[in-house]
Amino acid sequence: MIRNVVKHAIGLATGLLLVAGSPVLAEEADAKDGYIQLANAVASDQVANLVFEKDMIDGFEAVLKEDTDVAALDTDCPGFIAGFTKAARPILYKSHMQDYAWYRGELSGLFRKTLSKEDAAGAAMFFTSEFGQKFLAQTIANQTFDNSIAEVLSSDTGEISEETYADDKTESVKNILSKLSESELQDLDATFRLASWFPAFFAIQPQIQALSLELTNKDFNEEDGAEFDAVTDSFIDQHLETCDAE
Repeated sequence: MIRNVVKHAIGLATGLLLVAGSPVLAEEADAKDGYIQLANAVASDQVANLVFEKDMIDGFEAVLKEDTDVAALDTDCPGFIAGFTKAARPILYKSHMQDYAWYRGELSGLFRKTLSKEDAAGAAMFFTSEFGQKFLAQTIANQTFDNSIAEVLSSDTGEISEETYADDKTESVKNILSKLSESELQDLDATFRLASWFPAFFAIQPQIQALSLELTNKDFNEEDGAEFDAVTDSFIDQHLETCDAE
């Protein structure tokens, strides 16, 4: 019974972890390709790692802590959630990077289909700038997942709906803007208002959000799923055995 409760909550938490962000892998294409540069800029190694750390806390651990049965188990056997998170982290990170390699490729393809070369180059220049990278970091740090967590915990499938995802995006934007200083808001407004690339980039936000939602609802592939089960089963057995012995 305990194992089933834990597995259920873990499955939901893992599903929620797979959210926005992407690693930069070795790129064989022309480095001067503006579409690839833009995909690289919004999906850098730094961005990928910031997203992973944010999601481990607010996506993975938060779901486990919000599940009443798992929270009770953590109370009865202290350290369960922290230990489980540590044990699961390597395979979660591996899967995170694999899934975002797909996401990054999809972004690059979307940019190529919808943006002019000039707009892609202009957007890439902004997102690779110090201000653009700071904006991305603040965006990641101030994302909120409250609606998604609530839906995941109440859902039979553990999937997040388009409506819930959009609600969290709206709340995230409000939160992000509230954390910017007046001067930062003015700089951001001036940058986007004057940028020739911004209208075209803004226009494809629904397509970008659709890709992010598809990514969010991705599950482990068969190999990673088996590895995750093996690692977590081993941890659960060891932790509960130690707990029972005390």
